[in-house]
Amino acid sequence: MGCNSMKVSAVAIDKQQDDDIYETETDIALENPPISVKVLGEARLYREMTIEVQFKNTLNEPLRNCTLTVCGCGLFSSDVERSIAQLDPNRTLKLKIMTTPYKAGLKAVVADFDCSAFRDIKASCVVNVTR
Repeated sequence: MGCNSMKVSAVAIDKQQDDDIYETETDIALENPPISVKVLGEARLYREMTIEVQFKNTLNEPLRNCTLTVCGCGLFSSDVERSIAQLDPNRTLKLKIMTTPYKAGLKAVVADFDCSAFRDIKASCVVNVTR
């Protein structure tokens, strides 16, 4: 079993009302879950190409209000953003994005994942767009 999260519990008792007990617990990630971004196939100027992003929820609870943003200068006319309402525990989000590069040369693709438990989990890769 991995040690990438811990469960924190808290109990509070109202001293004026002994029978009022409040309890809560949450999982805290000790490291960010894995995310990857890669280009499938070759990248040619003005020819459609595929970028694949993978993100795995390593927690034992669902991630809510997830947003994946992918950008790359010369690769996208605007940022690509996908919203996912929920990513269940130990599930992997795999997203393939089609785009047509409009500038040649070395370009960086950046993927940024945000959700209820994590902010700014990023991955990047460099792609050489040829003529």
